[in-house]
Amino acid sequence: MYNLLRKHLVIAISLALALACTAQAQHNITILRGVDANVNTGYASMPPGQFAFTGNPETLSLFDTTANAHAANVIKPCYVHIVVNMPNDPPVQGNQGTITVNGHAYAVTFDNNPVGHWSIFLGGQQQATARADFSAHARANPNFTDGFGLGQGVNCHYPQ
Repeated sequence: MYNLLRKHLVIAISLALALACTAQAQHNITILRGVDANVNTGYASMPPGQFAFTGNPETLSLFDTTANAHAANVIKPCYVHIVVNMPNDPPVQGNQGTITVNGHAYAVTFDNNPVGHWSIFLGGQQQATARADFSAHARANPNFTDGFGLGQGVNCHYPQ
């Protein structure tokens, strides 16, 4: 009986170690969503309309750098940082990850088409819910990159 128990324990420990070794570590990666700025205040404008999911399938378009966004002709005064959870850092084209916003999970893909492009998929959410989720998330976590460079009269922050 003791030998059988010991054998099962060794198998269980070996299996646990094997699973632990093959489990993929996840990495937080910051990507950028271009948003407008209020013409009167210069502050970032982040109503739900700034987070429209478009295309087929419907996705929210983001980039890894402002340079890549500008090269793709996505030129905005401010870029809000959105942190996603990915299996690789740096990501490999085709990598898929997740972001949970307001309790809703969204799939994320680094499609790199055009260069540096990321897609967050609408999935089963309603467009209005997803827009509101990302608007609220951006307002609650207002970290920005200035899209035009310093000295352009844009504050690129959201007043708290």
